[in-house]
Amino acid sequence: NILLDTACGDGSTTRYLPALQHSLVHTLQNELGIAPDAIHMVIHSHMHADHCGNNVNAYGAPTFANATHYVHRKEYDFSLLPSCPWREDAARMFAPLAAAGQLALIDGDGVVDATRAPQLEVLSAAGHTPGHLAVALRSAVAAEAAASAVYVGDALHLPAQVAHPGWSP
Repeated sequence: NILLDTACGDGSTTRYLPALQHSLVHTLQNELGIAPDAIHMVIHSHMHADHCGNNVNAYGAPTFANATHYVHRKEYDFSLLPSCPWREDAARMFAPLAAAGQLALIDGDGVVDATRAPQLEVLSAAGHTPGHLAVALRSAVAAEAAASAVYVGDALHLPAQVAHPGWSP
């Protein structure tokens, strides 16, 4: 089971976002029947708190104990700089993963894990943040090798940005 970002959290980990009635973990368990331990891969589009708020629980422990979390090295390196606006949130959400050996840094475009997810390819989509990633889901059928779907994270916020990508904040 693979997640693309871990959403806002439940309010206990992201102090400036409102508490949600149902967190991602609640939705996974109660509506989809997927336990947090069944998630084996998380690909982060970027390190803003509204995209990684469920990386850890209210106690700072990794929420998805069996998952490897992937983030672009440029994004991670930027988050360590004193001038990074989201440095505190990134440290709270990613340091426990690094300490647990669950963090993997991506250096470029391509398939992240050819064994467990050969159909997923990350693509650089810098702009919103220095190491922002998009994720392409490719068909398993060779004749349908073009991307079947692309998760763009915050590379696009509005439909009009498809025609005008420079409008991205």
